[in-house]
Amino acid sequence: MLLFTLIQKFYSDQPGQDYEEISDNENIIVMADEAHRTQYDTLAKNMRNALPRASFIGFTGTPLMDGEEQTRETFGHYVSIYNFRRAINDGVTVPLYYENHTPQIEIINQDFQEEMTEILEGAMLDERQEQRIVEQYARGENYVVKSERLDLITADIVRHFMNRGYMGKALVVSINKITAVRTYNRVQEQWRLYKEELRALLAQESDPDARIALSNKIDYMEKTDMAVVVSASEGDVERCAKFSAEHGEQVDIVPHHQRFKQQDLAEDFKKAEHPLRIAFVCAMWMTGFDVPCLSTIYLDRLLKGHTLMQTIARANRVYQDKINGLIVDYAGTISALTEALAIYAREDSSGYKEGDRPIGDKSDLVQALREKLAQTEQFCRDQGIDVQAVLTKLAAEQDKQRQEDLIQPVVNVLLANDEIKMQTLLLTSEVSKLYKAILPDTAERDFTLPVYLYRLIKDGIYNAMRPTGFREALGHVTRLVRESLDVQSTEERLAADMLAPRGSFDLRDIDLNALSGNLRRGHRHIKAEQLRHLLYERIRRMIEVNPSRITYMEKLERAISRYNASCANFATDPQLVNPQARITPLSASAQEQLQDEYDDALVALTGEIAEEELRPEQEGLNEEELAIFDHLTLNIPLSEEEHNQVKEIACSLLEKLRPTFSVIDWHKKPLTLGRAYAAIEDELLKLPQTPYSQDLYEQRRDVLFLYVQERYKNDGSISVA
Repeated sequence: MLLFTLIQKFYSDQPGQDYEEISDNENIIVMADEAHRTQYDTLAKNMRNALPRASFIGFTGTPLMDGEEQTRETFGHYVSIYNFRRAINDGVTVPLYYENHTPQIEIINQDFQEEMTEILEGAMLDERQEQRIVEQYARGENYVVKSERLDLITADIVRHFMNRGYMGKALVVSINKITAVRTYNRVQEQWRLYKEELRALLAQESDPDARIALSNKIDYMEKTDMAVVVSASEGDVERCAKFSAEHGEQVDIVPHHQRFKQQDLAEDFKKAEHPLRIAFVCAMWMTGFDVPCLSTIYLDRLLKGHTLMQTIARANRVYQDKINGLIVDYAGTISALTEALAIYAREDSSGYKEGDRPIGDKSDLVQALREKLAQTEQFCRDQGIDVQAVLTKLAAEQDKQRQEDLIQPVVNVLLANDEIKMQTLLLTSEVSKLYKAILPDTAERDFTLPVYLYRLIKDGIYNAMRPTGFREALGHVTRLVRESLDVQSTEERLAADMLAPRGSFDLRDIDLNALSGNLRRGHRHIKAEQLRHLLYERIRRMIEVNPSRITYMEKLERAISRYNASCANFATDPQLVNPQARITPLSASAQEQLQDEYDDALVALTGEIAEEELRPEQEGLNEEELAIFDHLTLNIPLSEEEHNQVKEIACSLLEKLRPTFSVIDWHKKPLTLGRAYAAIEDELLKLPQTPYSQDLYEQRRDVLFLYVQERYKNDGSISVA
């Protein structure tokens, strides 16, 4: 039997007396989830008195370690440990990094010691009283809440937050409610000042790219919302009023109480798209609160042990492109963090050893970026690219278009085959992510130019891969085939019938001989990549209308596979490529021959697709009618008379189905589904009986019924753009 209960059920209304025994059966197993404070006090004692011979198993992410390790004393030795390192290795969490921003404190009163001694001696205190005063004013709270210090750290928070690479959400942890409100007020003021600073820079900036970056930054700040997350407690208003009166600084907690009550701040903060991006807390949201898009914690409170580990773990959740969480420390928690890690990051089979730090220093990220840049440069060198020479030329060129033209030969080399391309994309993406992860950092200037180069290379590769059909001009792909066009008229083509977006070229106008010659000149790999993705996108649109055209996609994939067959380490996904594996290049003549064969295959396929685009006109059908016709005739030999008969059936069937397709959600309603099935069944009975046996008739009927359900499931229109 399995029972679920709460430990509060073991409350006794007779304190001081032993709880009544419920069972002395030794086969009872008690599994305590979240084995924290309640497992070491009166309720836990009552439960053990009630079940004296039971076995107890505790589950907890952060066992209590006060004194003699309470969790292990209570539940026995650890059965299984899943620590920080194992979670990172398994991809369950991202690594955390620590950055020390603790303000330096300087005693500016040179007579401080003498004056303190005079005060204590003049008060005629005994030794115990003197010690109490010294301890009271040596406590960290006295300088943590100092106004000048808060001014300093809030200015740092604003600039750090706005200059990060990965713009995740942030948590600001303060020592108490009053300090949380004071920190919020100061961040608001620093936020305003920084916006004014950016606007001044925008007014002076002439570079278009820099102006866009500044405008985006200002817009981000304009839209960002912040909140103090505090619930109302007795005495809050009075304490804030007293502080305001004594220090001359207005601290009004009431608006924050009201907002917390009226708005679901927790849900808004969890949504990555919601403008609530910075939360100021002192106790709430520090444990058991999951926000995957949270990436930065500004820690201005000295925490220890269990609470410290729970708090910093808020930033280690996996989310999209986030590769790490960052702890920015203003309270000097490094010693407490080291002590906590010694307990919570124990040596085990995950590869973690005593002395390892599962939470790295920010400098570790910087070093990781250096190593990734070196690895990427070596990879480029293996392909015959002199990265340093390219960097020198890039630094001397200020025009963006000329910079892109400058790296075209590099992109061409890195598009030699799919394996080189995939490894390049993997390495450049990792460089970009690591660079974003270190921002802001004093060392970022060392990396700006090489990171920019690899970004240009990555963008150049993606530009070659980008399919046509977007609103913007076709760019490089259009220029690739423009020399091959023989356009007799400037008349705009209609997208629906031509399967091409308005303003784009028509494959049927291409001179295939000219295209073949064009592919063999200049940056061959870039041109082949562009044509490959042009064909892919064109075939994809054709298949959307008529799935029987899947054979053209298969031909394209076979051509690509043959081309990549020379690569021993070929992988189709950047994440599957081993960056350590060296690629063995072919000889120049062998590579040129392989490229010639690949280009010929692409040109031949271009011709086949051009012929396929003529077929609706040749058959006297529109695209929708041709799709039904192809479903009915695929791989079936027909005489000319039978061919024409099936065409008539395809046209009449579509006309009979259109009223059904006009019904909203027809494919979800039994009545309209039945009508569609009956129309198909009745019309297909007119098929010639010689080639269409009963089995073939039923097979084509069922295939066609599935096709129309998928193709016309919304409002009956087809999507060809």
